[in-house]
Amino acid sequence: MHLGIRTRSVRADVLNANLVRLEIEAVKKLLALGTVRQAWKRANAHSVVLLVEALSESECRAVLATLPFSKAEILDIQMIAPVEPYLDVYANPLPD
Repeated sequence: MHLGIRTRSVRADVLNANLVRLEIEAVKKLLALGTVRQAWKRANAHSVVLLVEALSESECRAVLATLPFSKAEILDIQMIAPVEPYLDVYANPLPD
């Protein structure tokens, strides 16, 4: 699943340096477990894109529910899109 995430406008006492640190640690842990395959920070917005290893949207949402931003109720999911391998690109690799 591909998803875009941004934080809503929130009070500084909710979105603080400690919560950001906890969020980063949680994403790093999910990366180490393979639950999140990639994490990208958008250059043109205050948001991130995560590539989550999940078989369904509900499984993806369950992963997101574990994040500190979600627990603080400041996670704003912009999009969840199921993706699959682009086999036409990888089926016939170019010769060496």
